[in-house]
Amino acid sequence: MTLGVLTIGQSPRDDVLPALREVLGDVPIVEGGALDGCTEDEIVSLAPHPGESILVTRLRDGRAVTLARDRVLPYVQRALEHLENSADLILFLCTGELPSLCCSRFLIEPARLLHQVVCGVAAGRTLGVLVPLPEQVREAEERWKRASSHVIVKAVTPYGGGDFSSVGRELKAAGAEIVVMDCMGYRVEQKRLVIAASGLPTILAGTAVARVVRELISS
Repeated sequence: MTLGVLTIGQSPRDDVLPALREVLGDVPIVEGGALDGCTEDEIVSLAPHPGESILVTRLRDGRAVTLARDRVLPYVQRALEHLENSADLILFLCTGELPSLCCSRFLIEPARLLHQVVCGVAAGRTLGVLVPLPEQVREAEERWKRASSHVIVKAVTPYGGGDFSSVGRELKAAGAEIVVMDCMGYRVEQKRLVIAASGLPTILAGTAVARVVRELISS
């Protein structure tokens, strides 16, 4: 079985795939990106305007970019349709909630899956949430209130310069009892910094989702 991995940025995602492969083993993987083949002007045109929902992702050269969720959707759908030709199952490499995507293959959407995982362990506990950008904090607070009645959200970028030790200490001091790192761009080494600073059980979106994928494809 071949797994397709779709990013809202550009492929390959050399920052994320190593951790996924550690979980998934030798399953064949093909990658695709919503912004693959886009010009710099096209990417700039997708920058969010005030009031638009924001997604953050990574380009092939390592730069982080912010995108307007609804305006990047057609690019995501186009890349998804391209991946359908070479993959049996597709993992969408984004925890953002997008309007329904059309896919003829088995599509795994981390936003839904991660929410169910967190609901299973966070009920009755104060939930600490990490998101990449300050502009995403309010939306994340509303979304994660479906999993826990008490939510504390902090912003720290996965794409260079983020102080994960500081936010780990801040979440602990604010009363968090469990942490979810709500972006597929967060990495294992960043999770370790959060745990070392906070002492809290922490869910990393990428590896949590990858373990479910592994269960789906293993014999």
